[in-house]
Amino acid sequence: LKRIRDEKSSATLVVAFSGGATNKIGLARLEFRRMLSQYRGLDQLYVLDPTGMSFYEHNLRTFREQLASCLYPYAKVIFLGNCMGATAALRFSSLLQHSEDTVLAFNPEVTPASDPRCAFRIAACLSPSKTSRLRTTLEKAVTFTPAKIRLHVSNWPPERSQAMLLLEQSEEAVVFDVVYQDYDAAAAARSAAAVVDSSSASSSLPRVVRILHRECDHHG
Repeated sequence: LKRIRDEKSSATLVVAFSGGATNKIGLARLEFRRMLSQYRGLDQLYVLDPTGMSFYEHNLRTFREQLASCLYPYAKVIFLGNCMGATAALRFSSLLQHSEDTVLAFNPEVTPASDPRCAFRIAACLSPSKTSRLRTTLEKAVTFTPAKIRLHVSNWPPERSQAMLLLEQSEEAVVFDVVYQDYDAAAAARSAAAVVDSSSASSSLPRVVRILHRECDHHG
């Protein structure tokens, strides 16, 4: 952390939270790294959930303190995340300090117990207290952060229903409808790249943005 504070080379930090995806031998893998490799001029921080399915609540107090220490030297911070990583990006958005900060969350998991997918139901069974308060945690974070929240939602029912749980609580949001016939990881990377590309430019976007990917039959 001291090295980050002393040797930061950019005014902007990009923090990429990994989801629950693993590599071929079952280890958690870094996400968005290939896309971000073209932005050598921006400082980058890659974050993994050490348990793979705690929704970043493992050793929470220490992690929040460490993450906050990484963020404060920067004039602008961008959070990226997909699925469980998107949940983390929203959870820790309350640590962001500037109106120019941005959270880009793809298909966040909000209430694992209500998700029909087996992995999330198992997570809810193993950690009922943590997962049951996840929705409230995210709603509070989104309400109090000064950052712009850009939420991307696919039309695949399990993912869309999770995001709607969060969106229905936000009365300030402006709805942006974006149609992608074939929404996939490449499309997510392009959307993330667009945000990073504009990191040094001023933005007229509202603080909370809903982006719905409709007619999306391929994602998931």
